[in-house]
Amino acid sequence: MRRTIAASLLALSASVSAQDAREPNAVDLAEAAYNAAEFEAAQAHLRDAVDGSLTRSDVVRLLVVRSLVGFATGDFGALERDLLALVTLQPEYALGVRAPPPMHDALDRLRAQVSRPLGVRVELTPFAGGVRLQAVVTGDASGFVETITMAARNVGGAWRRAEGDSLMLPTVAPHDIEYYAEARGPGDAVLARDGAAEAPQQVRVQAPVAQGESTTPRLSMSAKAGIAIGAAALVAAVAVLIAVLLRNGDDSIRPQGPFLE
Repeated sequence: MRRTIAASLLALSASVSAQDAREPNAVDLAEAAYNAAEFEAAQAHLRDAVDGSLTRSDVVRLLVVRSLVGFATGDFGALERDLLALVTLQPEYALGVRAPPPMHDALDRLRAQVSRPLGVRVELTPFAGGVRLQAVVTGDASGFVETITMAARNVGGAWRRAEGDSLMLPTVAPHDIEYYAEARGPGDAVLARDGAAEAPQQVRVQAPVAQGESTTPRLSMSAKAGIAIGAAALVAAVAVLIAVLLRNGDDSIRPQGPFLE
């Protein structure tokens, strides 16, 4: 078995240029074992890969190899999950000639179910004394994201970091802040990001509107006092007018009612 896997690894290495040559990782070993039809060994290497450190491209390859092994061993439930994760990471991925036709059919069917690729975005909500940053994962049809890491800072200040989808940053608005968020998967690989440590997003945080505060213009105290004085003056003027008319004997405004003859 070891000789067969070694020969397969040599074949894989031959397809890589000297410029890109590197030490084989667990995904390479799993692929070599699959090519040698050593499926148990491939599964063991795939488990090692998940527990190690991977890049995004490594994860894509891991999903391809794991789905091939799943088909070979009859684990079709795992096969479908891996193919669904694959098309959320790379919607246009093509399996190539080594995958059997049923896998191509399954990939096309699952691709049609994916409305958008995997992504993450950060939503900001200012509050008195700071801002809340909320990371929202989108397009994760297979639930492939395992963790989210976030970081934010006032421009020129120290980073505040969080493991999870929420982070509170103290700040005095209006103020410029920087942030980034990363959705991570197997092998702690960054699958999607909004900004990055070397190129964070930057935004100006504005002061929040107080809870329950109305946007309708309010009258000032002086304006309210002016209205009250004006209303009192109008009532007084009407009373004087009525008194003058009564003195002049205008019966048209006298109270009318029943009289005794």
